[in-house]
Amino acid sequence: MSKVPVDGGSAVLLGELSVMLGGHWDEQGNLVIGTGGPSSPGVLRMSSTGGLATPMLELASGELVHVSPQILPGGKALLFQAVRKPPSQDNSSVDVVSLADGHRKTLVRGVGSPRYVLSGHLLYTNKSTMFAVPFDLERLETRGTAVAVLDDVAYDAVGNAAQFDVSQRGTLVYRRRSGGASSSATVQWLDPTGKQVPLLAKPGAYVGTPRVSPDGKRIAIAIKDGANQDIWVYEPQRDAMTRLTFGGPIFANPVWSRDGRYVVFGSFGGGVFWSRADGAGRPQVLMSSQSLQLPTSLTLDGKRLAYTQVADGAPQIWTVPIQDNGGGLKAAAPERFLTTKFIDGDAAFSPDGRWIAYTSNESGRLEVYVRAFAASVPAGGARWPISNSGGGAPGWSPNGRELLYLAGDQIMTVGYTASGDSFVAEKPRVWAAGVRSGSGFDLAPDGRRVAVSVAVGTPDVQRQEHSVVFVLNFFDELRRRAPVGQ
Repeated sequence: MSKVPVDGGSAVLLGELSVMLGGHWDEQGNLVIGTGGPSSPGVLRMSSTGGLATPMLELASGELVHVSPQILPGGKALLFQAVRKPPSQDNSSVDVVSLADGHRKTLVRGVGSPRYVLSGHLLYTNKSTMFAVPFDLERLETRGTAVAVLDDVAYDAVGNAAQFDVSQRGTLVYRRRSGGASSSATVQWLDPTGKQVPLLAKPGAYVGTPRVSPDGKRIAIAIKDGANQDIWVYEPQRDAMTRLTFGGPIFANPVWSRDGRYVVFGSFGGGVFWSRADGAGRPQVLMSSQSLQLPTSLTLDGKRLAYTQVADGAPQIWTVPIQDNGGGLKAAAPERFLTTKFIDGDAAFSPDGRWIAYTSNESGRLEVYVRAFAASVPAGGARWPISNSGGGAPGWSPNGRELLYLAGDQIMTVGYTASGDSFVAEKPRVWAAGVRSGSGFDLAPDGRRVAVSVAVGTPDVQRQEHSVVFVLNFFDELRRRAPVGQ
């Protein structure tokens, strides 16, 4: 995490922090940071000069994260958003806690993104609508009735996090929510020439990387619908969708079993699940965990799963043995692949299962690396850099000679040779350019094309999606709509 002068200049590194769920400068210039995790504090405090972040507020039982913390004027209380499991708008609330005695109370339920402003109001959001209500700093309670002041604020349905801030002088800045057209995408086949062929042509709110089945005839993908996010399987030949999950936790990151019978996927705060790919039966728990666990790769024999686990605020790589007992999948004891202070993830097994490609920010930015993998043996020894200008979402070609990764709007490829415990990578070159996907790609079984999700919408609509609005003298409008002291 770094800070940078508003009027320009170099970024100043404050410290290593992999998860930051909103932050605020207190009156002494310290940074108050929202975080979360099963063994992490919910709110941290860090000096403006950087260094070690210290715990400020612990998560209560059943809470997943604390978001958008703010030290109230006078420094006697902390305002924040608490998100409980599973994360959703209904499981979110605006809370305040006295720093003197630790007394805590809920101000408003089912809302998020709290901010106290110097007009004397508490702001919060419900989806794209911003509300304002007078707030008593001494009693730490709202006064009167909340009124809607904006209805077009961009937000994330998971946790009800809105994108706005207000200066001390009363200038509001927020990202405007569009009509939603540009949030849609299609799924396309993309080859090295840049040619695109529709795979899932119907636009939808597709999230993450579309995953191609081992036979190349189906794709598994996460689809967002309001506050829900579920896993679906699409068959292009029949133009048919099969739903695997039905609400509840936020599901993500589907991975196919090598025989195509099962799909493994993660959930936010619920662990890892598996489901039959034909939709028969309900999803079953593979690994139960309060941590965020997102599957990324299975070995070719289907006997080991790699996944990213977010615990103590840091994404790390784990693997777990998997067994098909005839009626489904069963996991053995998980094993940590790497133990570092960096952000590590996106692990992908090579076709022969001897190597793992992954991403790490050990250099200061995310790059792709390769390490040897041996079951039940901790990672150690050599690691080989693959990307040289940033990279992510690595994927191995089935031919056993190339490793691909995403760098900006380009898919890069690196030739390699592996012998014994030695791995030799060639210089990266462009495999395909102009990739309009921020979620990665998945190689077809023949290695000749990749599946990517591509945003749809005209350039004008896409510009509207990213428009930022400044509102001057916002305090005057708040006092007019929700008078303080009445």
